[in-house]
Amino acid sequence: MKIDAMTKEANELEVKDAVQLSSTGAKSLMDSKEYKSQEFVSKYLLEMKNKMLTLVAEVNKWKRVIIFQHDAEEQAKLEYMTKFEQELWQRYFKTLTQKKRLEEFLKTLKQPDESDKKATRAYEDVVSGIKSKIYTLFIVSLKIKN
Repeated sequence: MKIDAMTKEANELEVKDAVQLSSTGAKSLMDSKEYKSQEFVSKYLLEMKNKMLTLVAEVNKWKRVIIFQHDAEEQAKLEYMTKFEQELWQRYFKTLTQKKRLEEFLKTLKQPDESDKKATRAYEDVVSGIKSKIYTLFIVSLKIKN
């Protein structure tokens, strides 16, 4: 189910990207000197330009309305929660996000040369503090979840 949702979200992103690319291409075509300077821009071409502008506006309207499946599910859950449950839910995900960011930061942290004792000690202090904070966030998330 999770893979299916991720596939759907990936497809939605591809469609949004394709629409954005087409929209940008159409706008740049209509704004180009070549398009504007054509002597044969007749009533038909002006009608087509207006149709295209209308359709681009409609696509932009729908882009603002369409939401991803994950976001829709979360929105639906939040609608049926009490104010307290909503705050708890948001605090839970904020805690998980903080934990994940600290874990990512820890992965990217470079260890100094072992010959530099002062830098190594500072590195160890930072790593120890981050691991402690990650553990605290893990415990908090478990408490919130239960």
